[in-house]
Amino acid sequence: TVVWQATGAPTGTVSLSWQADKTLASGDVHIAVALTPCVTNDWIYEHLITNLLPATFYAYEVRVDGHGAGGTFRSAPAEDATKVSFYAFGDTRSNPGAFGNVIAALQRDMEGHPERHTFIIQSGDLVAKGSEENLWDSDWFMSRSRQGAIRANMPVMGAPGNHDAGVLYRKYFRMNFPHEKATYNAFNYGPVRIVSLDQNAWLRAGDRQY
Repeated sequence: TVVWQATGAPTGTVSLSWQADKTLASGDVHIAVALTPCVTNDWIYEHLITNLLPATFYAYEVRVDGHGAGGTFRSAPAEDATKVSFYAFGDTRSNPGAFGNVIAALQRDMEGHPERHTFIIQSGDLVAKGSEENLWDSDWFMSRSRQGAIRANMPVMGAPGNHDAGVLYRKYFRMNFPHEKATYNAFNYGPVRIVSLDQNAWLRAGDRQY
């Protein structure tokens, strides 16, 4: 699923293009147009891309009112793959410099090992206080930084930490959590199953998360 946010109400066309390659070029380019926001007041869009080839690089571009931005991702391996690599980190709040150093090391590692261009597990505490929108801008959504570049090129999965509690975490990561009002999930990636639990929710016998 590709997710993006417009800066305001679009006046023209909103579209998403993708292709099985590291760059968009003429040829077999898929295009979805006239997309509508999934979170209307905040102009957040999402589009599920299906029928992907396994372990394949795809380029994509989002266009809003003639302005474009995009990236490259690598699809999940086949279910019969014998090994999987992914990255994991957490507690990235309040220190964008240190966070940037972690992302720089991750990018250097991927340059030498393109097969590790997979996904990221973020274990929580993305921001200092999840109920404050401005902290999401300063702690997590830094579009002109290494952090912004990595989010455009790798899926980020995970679970909310105690600092992330509130409706904003689900607003920005709603595609990760299919159960209404829940912030826990499980997903398969090739031969691996990842389970994400919410420490801020009740965990007792009879609860869905339990």
